[in-house]
Order: sequence, then structure tokens, then C-alpha cells
Amino acid sequence: MVDDEHPARAFVGRRKRGEDASEASSSSGPRRSARLSSSSASSSVEPPDDIEEPRRRLRRREPYIHNPSEEDVAAYGGISRSRYNKYLQAFESAGFGSLSWRKDKRRIAKEHAPVTQLAENIPHDLHDRLNALNSSARRAGNMQVLIFEAEMLANTAEDEPDAPPIRIVNEVDDEPTPPLEFYYSNLMWHGKGVPKPDYDALQGCGCVGPCDPMSKTCSCLKRQKRFLEQENNSQVGFIYDKKGRLKANEYPIFECNMNCGCSDDCMNRVIQHGRQHEIMIQKTVNKGWGVFAGPKKIPANTYIGIYAGEYLLDAEGEHRGKMYNKFGRTYLFDIDFYYLRKEDDQIKYTIDAYHAGNNHSCDPNCTIVAAYINEANLDKPLLSIFTKRDVEPYEEICFSYFGDGDDNDLPQDGSDDDASPVYDGAVYVKCQCGAENCRGNMWK
Repeated sequence: MVDDEHPARAFVGRRKRGEDASEASSSSGPRRSARLSSSSASSSVEPPDDIEEPRRRLRRREPYIHNPSEEDVAAYGGISRSRYNKYLQAFESAGFGSLSWRKDKRRIAKEHAPVTQLAENIPHDLHDRLNALNSSARRAGNMQVLIFEAEMLANTAEDEPDAPPIRIVNEVDDEPTPPLEFYYSNLMWHGKGVPKPDYDALQGCGCVGPCDPMSKTCSCLKRQKRFLEQENNSQVGFIYDKKGRLKANEYPIFECNMNCGCSDDCMNRVIQHGRQHEIMIQKTVNKGWGVFAGPKKIPANTYIGIYAGEYLLDAEGEHRGKMYNKFGRTYLFDIDFYYLRKEDDQIKYTIDAYHAGNNHSCDPNCTIVAAYINEANLDKPLLSIFTKRDVEPYEEICFSYFGDGDDNDLPQDGSDDDASPVYDGAVYVKCQCGAENCRGNMWK
């Protein structure tokens, strides 16, 4: 059995000790060879003196970066702005200017800002191609379902690359997928006349690493606190806990944004990291297609997704609403959160989610919360969907079209007639949520 795990190292050590080592060996018994084989494992023959000594590997003892400020730069993968830096000298001698994240982060962030999506550019080529096929061709090999699922994955690959894939399930009839006009996306599309995101006024924090929820200088934390204090809420820290779950769903969310200096693992970046739980799009018996939880429970106050659609001017929203009313289906959402209401009660924008809707329930398990990330205009929030309570496996995900107001203030329809009433040409579809407290209607 070999006593040395590193025989070459032991061999070098014996050579350096010279004669003293030889004298010591005579009193301690025979030594084994540093390199053993099956035929020489018990040999006591000393290695010849003319064997070449292994070359030593030189190791750098001093750090590459000596200046503490340089260490900070290296820790975040940057290049130092020091005038002695060879890269900086090479760039400047070639006529290029240098950028620093701390000094030029607003300029860098603006140059790499998300592209504004225009409603007129909503893709439809794939849908047109599928619609051109007859139903037998679309069903062959489950083609329509596979294409539909692949398109949803592609549409969200950039903004939530780690989200579990969404499956299409229909155990009710033979309709393979939702209508092909349905376009699943987390993007907000800007209609005619709606201003682009306001990046110039977007304020970011100067934190390094994850933001500290106890910070007294973080501008994002201060902005969140202003809205909490307006409602006399004494909550400490961000609106998220350490697990990324909402502490309260009655207030707008202000996440860190592209102008912030904090890292991606900051606890105030939740929505922008995308959905983390599996969901399905499933056909229901009475309510068409809906969104359902996957095989695992979704905890309360968890982010589910974006109520995505088109930003419309209020006038355009009114026009579309009249058309949708004729067949009793509408996904128009007026942006009239309490903190946006003015004395004239004028609504600026409406979101039309006709291409991607969710189902209503009088006893919802989710709620819509206004959220702001890369947008300084308070009139244009993201409509984020969070669970209000634990959502059981395979339970339908739904929210109330009435909002989260007092149920006593909402209209009740006590009739047992299943027919949808018509008033002034508008069809008022009966609510089919099946909840014990169902009001019978879906609209105010």
C-alpha cells in the first residue's frame, strides 16, 4: 500500500533532503519507491540520482488588482476607468470614448431599452396560414395544438425564459385550441395616439448589489413608501417579502427598473423575472376557455402573469366597447385605479385584452395589481395578476370583473332565467362562475 497520495511530491522532498534523509532511512527501515507497479510494490530500491526533477508551476502571489476601487469594478465584470488601464488607453487612442455604468447607466439603459410594441404590429401571419387550412388538416397529428403551444413558448421566451411551458387541454369538445385570434403574450401593445414609455423621466436607484429593504437612500424604496404612507400603511421595506410574494395587494407596485444600479437578484424584481408556476389553458363547459393551475399548488400572493393587451385612448375604448356589447364579450379594462382618479373622473387609457382574456368569478382567487417597471407614466401601469389565496392544483385562475370593491355595493341579479338580457342593444351575459356568492351578472 502506498503511503503518499502524491508520490512525485514526496520524491522531490527526499531529493532535497540529501544525505540527511539517507541517514534517517537506515534507522527507520527500508524506503519504498515513489512510483509503484504491480511488480515493484514491495521494492526497497532507491530511485537513480539522474532522474530529472519535475518542473515546478509558478503561482502568482500578488492580486491582479491592487487598487480597492479597481476591485469594485472587477467584481461586476467591468473595465476600470483608471488612466493607467491599458484597455481604456487603447480605446481612447483609437478615437473611442469610454463609458462607465455608474456615470453613464441612464444612457446605456436607454440605448438598450425594450422596443415599444405597436398594436398595428401584432403578429397574425401564422394565424392566417392556419385559418387557410381546412379543419382536418389542422387536426392532423394534433398539429394545431402543437403549433399553438410552441407559439406561446416563443412569445414569452425573452421576458420569462425560465417559465414552465403552457399546455392546451380540452376534455369538453373537439375544439383543438382557443380561437386562432388569441395571442398569448406578456407585452403591452400601444394603440394609435398612446404615448410611448417615458424612459426620460424614469428614476432608478443607485444601489450596488441587491437593494436593502432597510435602506434610507434607495429611491425605489422611497417611491414605494410614498404610496404606502398615503394610505397610512406602516409597512417596512419593499412590497415583496423575501420569497417574492406580495405583502399587500391594495397598492401599486414599483419595481426596480432598467435605470437602477442594483443586481438582477434584487428582491424588488419579481414581475420582470416572469412566471414561476405551471399553468394550463383549458376548455370549460359553460365559460369557454380559461386559465388553470398546473399539478402543484400556487401559494397566496404569488405572481401569475400579465393581463396583456392593447393600450387604447378612452375614446377608442368606448367605440370598441359598443361593438363587443353586441355579442356580450368584452375584455376592456379601464385604468382607473384610486390613486389615478382626478376631480373630473376622466379616464385616459383602457386596456383591450380581447386577444388574451381570463375568466371572471364572483369569488376570485386572484386580483389585478397595478405595477410599474420601465415606465414613468403613472397612467400606464402593467396589470399584474397575483393570487389572493392558495390556488389548489388544477383549480381555475380567475378574478372579478367588478374589481375588489365591497360586495354590498355591487349589483345583484336574482333572476333564475338563464337567458342573457339585452339593454340598448348590449348583451349582458349571465355569470356562470358557480360560486356560492354568485351575483348572476358579470358587469356593473
